[in-house]
Amino acid sequence: MRLVFTIFFVGFSVFGTFTYSGTLLQEITCSNLLVVGLILSLFGLGTVFGGRIAPKLKKHLKNKFLILAGSLGFSSLLTLGTVNQLFLLCLSLFGFGLAFIFMQSTLISTAQEKLPKLRGTTMSLASFNMFVGGAIGTSINGYIMKSYGTAQIFINASFIMLIIGIVSAVFIADFDRRKQQNFCKTSCKPWENSICYHGSECVL
Repeated sequence: MRLVFTIFFVGFSVFGTFTYSGTLLQEITCSNLLVVGLILSLFGLGTVFGGRIAPKLKKHLKNKFLILAGSLGFSSLLTLGTVNQLFLLCLSLFGFGLAFIFMQSTLISTAQEKLPKLRGTTMSLASFNMFVGGAIGTSINGYIMKSYGTAQIFINASFIMLIIGIVSAVFIADFDRRKQQNFCKTSCKPWENSICYHGSECVL
């Protein structure tokens, strides 16, 4: 359930921030809505591309994958909040999309793995938390925009994304450790003189 709760902050920092991306781009580029919409589509392209490469990266990096996602979200959002160059803004939106899909897919799949008999319920809770986080984030960020400017929204969200990545990686590492211990206790115990190898294989 800790992972499901962290998804609230993913919604807060992603949906609660992306809502104001168009306003930020209009302030910086002075472009019309059509151009701003085309630029924002890079976020969607990032999610599509990220969804394709996420399984391979996750398999290679393991628990460090979420730290990568948090770092990518941090750098992308911080760039959006501090840079005025269009090319860097476009690159940051693409990276923002990558970071979001990396976190969202990993957190939901791990939460469902923890509760295999309640996969539907877990998915519903995760979606609920994400959209509630987005709604609250949008509301709070509206006050921040009025008081400190639109850019401050993205600067704040960058640090939240980094913290989410680190905390989620710790949670998943703890879950993997307990899963390996459980495997060793239940699967290797019947075999005398067996050795539990990497928490996933019994070796005589």
